[in-house]
Amino acid sequence: MVDHQFQYTKQDDLPIPKRIGEYRVIEFVSRYTEAQGSVYKALGPDDTVVAIKVIGNSFQSYSHSLIAALIGEDDLEALKREAEILSKLDHANIVKFLHTGEDAEYGTYLVMEWITGGNLRTMLLQYPERKVPTTVSSHIIAQILSAIEASHNAGIIHLDIKPENILLTEDGSVKLSDFGVAGTSNDEFMAGRGTEGYMAPEQIDLSKINLIGPRTDIYSVGILLMEMLTGCLPQRENIEGNILQEVPASLREFIRCATEESPDSRFTSAEEALRHIINIK
Repeated sequence: MVDHQFQYTKQDDLPIPKRIGEYRVIEFVSRYTEAQGSVYKALGPDDTVVAIKVIGNSFQSYSHSLIAALIGEDDLEALKREAEILSKLDHANIVKFLHTGEDAEYGTYLVMEWITGGNLRTMLLQYPERKVPTTVSSHIIAQILSAIEASHNAGIIHLDIKPENILLTEDGSVKLSDFGVAGTSNDEFMAGRGTEGYMAPEQIDLSKINLIGPRTDIYSVGILLMEMLTGCLPQRENIEGNILQEVPASLREFIRCATEESPDSRFTSAEEALRHIINIK
């Protein structure tokens, strides 16, 4: 086995690629955790602004063969799988997939529509104590549930719903993004597939892995709503505690139903949860 040596550096210390495929890179946007990949803002041949997701370019060497050796074929397959999943989804509240490509230097890349309004995490930081008004929170959650309903109808479970993966357009619309750990009901899941704090119990406990399904996403939505209304990300034992006392009773009931320990006790579907949140006055 060849021993590849490399030096890991922060993105700020790395040169931004000038081009990826036929796209001219404008700026670095963010890093995502899978395989230490990055997202860039770029211009297409027709000057359309897009987002490009690549794997492994957090290393000083951009050799495609070296990237493959460092991150493994599993990570490359994960990116291709995400592209396949996104290609099946066409919904106003899901980020639009454009296509994938192969670059001689950077390897496989995924091209998506560019969303200009930042993400929900950025929005939360703009509110005093990070508490979002109930009407705004309900409107955002309704759009997320609409996206999840479409995803579930296509047989896809997102598994990583969190503020960073909720993009916002300039007019306030929601776009669910990053299907990097998404799966289907037929997949064999591993514990810990998701983000700590937002994962349902069945994502954490190895003995409950077989319970992962559409209701797993509903749990994460409930946690997300709780964070938006209270300004913090509570521990499981606090869901029934004082943290929800300032939340309106109707939304408090929604959160409790969405975040039940057992999936069977939660809303039966994203559609049911959506109807519930829409009917809250």
